[in-house]
Amino acid sequence: MADGAGGLTDASINELIPCWIRAIIIDGGNSILHRRHPHAKEWPAKGIDYVDVERRAAYGTRARYCMMIGGPDATVKRLDPIFNTLAPGMGDVARTPGRPENKGTAERGYLHCGPSGAGHFVKMVHNASSTHDGAYAKASAC
Repeated sequence: MADGAGGLTDASINELIPCWIRAIIIDGGNSILHRRHPHAKEWPAKGIDYVDVERRAAYGTRARYCMMIGGPDATVKRLDPIFNTLAPGMGDVARTPGRPENKGTAERGYLHCGPSGAGHFVKMVHNASSTHDGAYAKASAC
């Protein structure tokens, strides 16, 4: 189910949860960390895993981006083929000289950041640092 953030999403999820025996909710919205569904902490006991996926453009384009993922380890591992397909991959970006080959997924454009909510949290930290860097650059130019 794809749905925008807010009341409609919450209402749809609340209506469907009683019907599910086992499910994975993937929140791909660009929501605020504290805006996550208020009942997400109750879902694991009901057999529902919550995975949050935030996306951030890299290199100033929409062609290159990274996905920051939060969710239970086993669930994110199960969804890995989907994330790998959606990720931009290495493309023609050269590896940093002298850097050893990375066996993780970050170079391919996605990273499992931790438990549910970690994707939102990492993006929030990234946005704060980007805002700080931008403000510093503007102040320095004066």
